[in-house]
Amino acid sequence: MFSPVLFRFSKPNSFLVLLFFLSYIHFLPCAQSQREPCDTLFRCGDLTAGFPFWGVARPQPCGHPSLGLHCQKQSNSTSLIISSLMYRVLEVNTTTSTLKLVRQDFSGPFCSASFSGATLTPELFELLPDYKTLSAYYLCNPSLHYPAKFICPNKGVGSIHQDDLYHNHCGGIFNITVPIGYAPEEGALNVTNLESVLKKGFEVKLSIDERPCQECKTNGGICAYHVATPVCCKTNSSSEVNCTPMMPSGSSGMFLNYQQIS
Repeated sequence: MFSPVLFRFSKPNSFLVLLFFLSYIHFLPCAQSQREPCDTLFRCGDLTAGFPFWGVARPQPCGHPSLGLHCQKQSNSTSLIISSLMYRVLEVNTTTSTLKLVRQDFSGPFCSASFSGATLTPELFELLPDYKTLSAYYLCNPSLHYPAKFICPNKGVGSIHQDDLYHNHCGGIFNITVPIGYAPEEGALNVTNLESVLKKGFEVKLSIDERPCQECKTNGGICAYHVATPVCCKTNSSSEVNCTPMMPSGSSGMFLNYQQIS
């Protein structure tokens, strides 16, 4: 087991005090027995990912709480839940810190999708400038004319548009993400073409600054998360595991020292 043997902090504030008490209650994930799992990459088919992700052989404390990857072994496909919606992860580029995602409900026919809005968590993801968001209207007044018109069972008449021109004439609306060069037809929507575009997905960039983790690893540490705070954990010659929040250089913070007890 582990017990806290030392702590100190400069310029204490409510956040750091709260962090200390959370650290006291929940042991930090970078204990000696946890170093190897956090060194292990997430693997599913041809896709691999490390910090700040977790999943499969990487325990949850090894990554951000909201970046848990799931592996569907039958299809060797990776999924990620964002704002209660399931996404397939097509690519993870560790060099550019980008992901290629596609909504799981867009893997089939467009009319079979959930028709629910999708919101990217701004603290975690930023849509790349090569993509844009369009509005998809449905349950619209059938007596009116709409560009990019489509009809779905149980969803009635619908339209794809970049503006909110039809908000007052339709019963529902949700957003879709498409390449910047995609333009819906002025007449009847080519649903087959739209389905093909949606199945190719879109790219986002992680909003998390990974430079502190790179510095941590360069100095022999292990990057992990404690609750929602990124920490760098190192084991010293006395078998103590020292974990510090990963903050910008020069920032004051808290130092936690955990010692392994046999």
